[in-house]
Amino acid sequence: MDRRRPISYSDLVKHPGILNDILFKIVFGTTSGEPTMRALVNALLDLRGPDEIVELILLNPISEKEYIDDKGPIFDLKARDSKGRQYNVEVQLRPGVGDYVERSNYYLSKFYSEQIHRGDSYQDLLKTVSISLVDFNLILETEEVHSTFLLREKTTGLLLRSC
Repeated sequence: MDRRRPISYSDLVKHPGILNDILFKIVFGTTSGEPTMRALVNALLDLRGPDEIVELILLNPISEKEYIDDKGPIFDLKARDSKGRQYNVEVQLRPGVGDYVERSNYYLSKFYSEQIHRGDSYQDLLKTVSISLVDFNLILETEEVHSTFLLREKTTGLLLRSC
């Protein structure tokens, strides 16, 4: 490697593979990739029987901005199943500047909030799931390769669910 020039992204990522966001969208984010995407989400979320996703509708990955200075996320992949559940799938090769968890939470909350408009009932909000496929150790406190996070009461461990 030539030490006279700065290290570039291509120097660090020689074989990006399927976690490259462009390759990921080509394989999973097209109409022909829908069955593969559906199988991936079913496997990652362990959905079977009546909970299994039987159809995914791929959505526009670009969120509309309400105000010009809003931060408008561009999702890697957004989908909705036949039961109305929403899925955001993000891929990330490098930890970047260390803000991936914050960005992921922002994307999830933005996707969730896009469902409702003035005059709509909060009861119309549908389950929204965010899936992150990363090529680095995101959660330093564990060696697990698969983690699931839910809203849970700190003391009792009770899950926060709607009625």
